[in-house]
Amino acid sequence: MKTFYQVKSEEFGTVVLRRRKIAKALRWWLREKGHSCEHALLPFSSRENICITNSGSNDGIYKPDN
Repeated sequence: MKTFYQVKSEEFGTVVLRRRKIAKALRWWLREKGHSCEHALLPFSSRENICITNSGSNDGIYKPDN
């Protein structure tokens, strides 16, 4: 299982990153510039190629086109 890091801000929208250090740096930079942001972990099952989120509906499940 892989983990992706999701950062949401009003200025940039939703950004999904693979590297923890880059996600931390983005959150730090947003705070330094006075922007608010939300962040979350997105566990990714590499077996089934789906992204698992905490929502109860199928809206939060990402399935790639390939």
